[in-house]
Parts: sequence; C-alpha cells; structure tokens
Amino acid sequence: MNNKESNAADFKNDKAYKPAHFNSNNNLPIEHVDGALQELVHENANANGGGAGGLRRVKHKRRRVSRGLIIALVAMLSIGAIGYAAIALWVHSLDQSISLNEADVEKLKDALVVGDSDESKAFYMLVLGSDARDEGLTSRSDVTMLVRIDPRQYTIDLISIPRDTMVNIDGSTQKINAAYASGGAAGAVRVVSQFAGVDVSHYAEVHFDELKNIVDTLGGIWVNVPESFSAGNGGLDFKAGEQKLNGEQALAFARERYNVHGGDFGRAQAQRLIVEAIIKQVLASSPAEIPGLINQLAAAVTTDFSVSQIAKMALNYIGKDVTIYSAACPSYTLNIDGVSYVGTMFDEWRAMMQRVDAGLDPADETAEIPEKQLNDERLGMATNSAAPRDYKTLAENAMTTDDVAEVAN
Repeated sequence: MNNKESNAADFKNDKAYKPAHFNSNNNLPIEHVDGALQELVHENANANGGGAGGLRRVKHKRRRVSRGLIIALVAMLSIGAIGYAAIALWVHSLDQSISLNEADVEKLKDALVVGDSDESKAFYMLVLGSDARDEGLTSRSDVTMLVRIDPRQYTIDLISIPRDTMVNIDGSTQKINAAYASGGAAGAVRVVSQFAGVDVSHYAEVHFDELKNIVDTLGGIWVNVPESFSAGNGGLDFKAGEQKLNGEQALAFARERYNVHGGDFGRAQAQRLIVEAIIKQVLASSPAEIPGLINQLAAAVTTDFSVSQIAKMALNYIGKDVTIYSAACPSYTLNIDGVSYVGTMFDEWRAMMQRVDAGLDPADETAEIPEKQLNDERLGMATNSAAPRDYKTLAENAMTTDDVAEVAN
C-alpha cells in the first residue's frame, strides 16, 4: 500500500478543479470605457455651456478617473488570478496526497464497476484500513468495511467484514484480509465484491494513526462507549456511556480487542462508532473549518475519489437529516487445523445484504425486503467463502458477532 509521505500520484483532470476565468468578451474593453467617458464629458460640458477652457478642465478630470479605474480593475484581476491560482495549487496538492499510485489506479479500473452518470444513485465503496502501529497496510488490512452511500435518501451504511473471514483466494483457503497482500487494492475489491454480491464503485484506504489528528481538528467527537474496560492493547481505560473523545482516546478505543466483549468483533464495532462520529462531526462543521479538515483528511485517506468529488458529496449531506446504519457481517469464530478463522452465517448474511441494498436498516430482521432484492441471486451469496455451509451448530458453540456489548440508545 502506498505511503502517504511518498505518494506521487498524478493530478486528476477533473474540470471541477480548473480555476474560473474572467471572459474578456463579456467586458467592455478599456479603450471603449475611455471613449465612453470622453463622450459623456463632452455632452455634459456642452449642455452646461462650457467653452474650450471648461472642456480642458473636464478632460483632465476624466483622465484621472480613467486611470484610477484601470488601476482598480488591474488590481482586482491580479488579486483574483492569484487567489484562483492559490486555490488551484492547494487542490492540486491535496489531490496528489489522497490519490492512489498509477499502478493501483490502472488495476482498479478493471475491478471497480462505475455505474451511469446519475450521481444521485446509491453506490458501494470498499474501505480498507489498519490500526496497526508499525506495519500499516504493507501486508494485511485490519479493517475491511463495505460502505453503501445513498445521496438521494441521505443514508450511509457501514458494514464490517471480519478480517479473519474464511474465503477462497486464487484457489487456496485464506483470510479475507490477505486479499490485499495477494492482489493489491484491485484484488481486495474483487474478493469483497464477490463475497457481498454487489458491484463496488469506489475504494479508499484509511490510516487510523492519522485519524486522531482529524478528531483533534474537529475538537473531539462524541461516542457512546458500549462498556467499561481497563487498558489493554489500546492503552487507556474507558467508562461506558456517551462521552467526548480526543484523538488519542478515539484511537485507543478503536484499537481495543482484548478487554472488550466479542474480541475482534468488538474492535470492529468500535471502529464503526469512531467513523460514524467523525462523519457526523464533519457534517456539523462550519464552512470556515472545512479547509483544515480537508488537509487532515488528505493525510489519513487514500482514494480514487478526487477532492472535488469528496467536497460535492459532503455538501450534498450537510444540513440534511442523515441516517447512518452500522452492522457487521453475521459471523462466528472457528479453528481449522490449528488456524483461527471467522466463518460466515450464510442465511443471515444474505438477508442482511438484501436489507442493505434496499436501503433498510441492516440490523432490522423484521424489515420487509422488496422483491427486487429477494430475486437478486448475487446479494450476500458469498460464493467465494471457504467456511462450512453447515454452520448452525458451529455458531452455537462459538463466539459470534452478536456477543459484542450492546450500544445503549
């Protein structure tokens, strides 16, 4: 995975980034302005009975006004040009910072399925990340999250897929977080797309170490911590309940898996809570805070989105009644030949993906699923899963995604 400090991606040729230009054809040329003023002076002088001397005095005044006007216009145009150039350079640098490298971009073109030009339609995005302190995404991702964004209904779904989920990758049994190691970003997109039974249109990598800076820039985030626990691998103690976390606390909360219910399932829940809180805080920010947030975001995220696309999407949600759904792929722990895996509860996963695709609450098992999703033979089929299809008894005797602490309403 590309390092943020060595990212050398090319600037995307997005028309939205090109600075606006003044159209000189729509403005009166300077010589015409000067001539118009001269005619006006002559008319006023003659109407007032002014002679040659009066005309000379008026002409002298006209030249001073004309020169002042020219200087003012030149100054305004210069300032505007400098401002537009500065903005263009700023956006350009941010695009370079968040962009994937050329090799990943080319491979992703074949893996991502971009729909029609209707930007109001819902789409899926794969988010990979790591909360590891040293390795980052150099080998395997600690975070695999399928995100569905519906710009029309103002909904966002955050669906965690456990990192140890058992799948087939290139003919061998692997954990799903190995998809990146074997096939890069494009390989991870293909594996998750097949597992979830949906087309993935966009991709992002999140560097959790950098998220603490975003949280601090936001002035902290409000999180409903599900349970009290002592410091483990996160390094800090927490009390259950709604509380404001700073960057360091948010990162520690997102890292904890040893002293919380559900182990790694509990950590995935914490990661979703942090991402949800950041989204809510960003959408509640004032326009004056946006530039600083974009700078921090550029350090924490690498994506195929451009800065203008991200800004446009955010603006669509700001001021709206946004609903964020959060869930995890129904799963259970299992051990095969001494290797720890996570198995998939196939019936539950298919039903969840049907609800997600229909825009329903993924956790609401009582929701009525529309015919379109019921008849979709791909949704949630997990055709590349290597887990046992007869899983009911195995799940009854194992830790499951239902064993995480419940978040109080």
